[in-house]
Amino acid sequence: MPTLPGIDLWDMWPLQRRDGTIADIDGGQIWFTLSAPIVGGPNERHSPARIRLLSHRDNGWTDLGPALPDQFGPGNREWSGSAIIDDDGLVRLFYTAAGNRGEVGGFRQRLVATSARLDTGMAQTRPAGWSPPVEIIVADGRNYRIVDQRDGALGTTQAFRDPGYFRDPADGQSYLVFTGSLANSASAHDGCIGIARALDDDLMTWALLPPIVTADGLNNELERPHI
Repeated sequence: MPTLPGIDLWDMWPLQRRDGTIADIDGGQIWFTLSAPIVGGPNERHSPARIRLLSHRDNGWTDLGPALPDQFGPGNREWSGSAIIDDDGLVRLFYTAAGNRGEVGGFRQRLVATSARLDTGMAQTRPAGWSPPVEIIVADGRNYRIVDQRDGALGTTQAFRDPGYFRDPADGQSYLVFTGSLANSASAHDGCIGIARALDDDLMTWALLPPIVTADGLNNELERPHI
């Protein structure tokens, strides 16, 4: 039996601690997932995609509804990311704002962050009261292609998306890895895995670093990188 009849769910990620362990929230877990009504083939679901919240406990999954308010971010739909919670209960969500608000479609992609506190006054605890989303990492046009294209096609859509949080136990610093496209490639297949390092503990200021993996001439979309 599907978790939500009539709704596609894909690209899930858990609410984690900075060390990568899945956070225990009232004896359960909170998961983020992309969601969209089932309306044709799998590729069509990316256009209306929204981030949704699910709770997981021993008795199974519970739908908590959309993670973010309607018309919340700078895009017209929401693509994948990652989420962490600190010891003080502050939840930080990193995700991809796709397209432009007020328009239909489009493949512009921005890496944005928003934060919220856990609301324990609801039927099930969940993050609520999200801060205004902020674009935290911008493509430089030197290592990473600026992705502001209007149209895209399967396998050749340019990328600047899918921020995945990672704290390196070797240096204690925070990083985001993401799906990118090489700025100076001569090939239509110019995918890479990019990385940025946090410059503050609030995780709102980042230094863009060169890609850690490239697939120039081989592959275009290295989806949802994680460490």
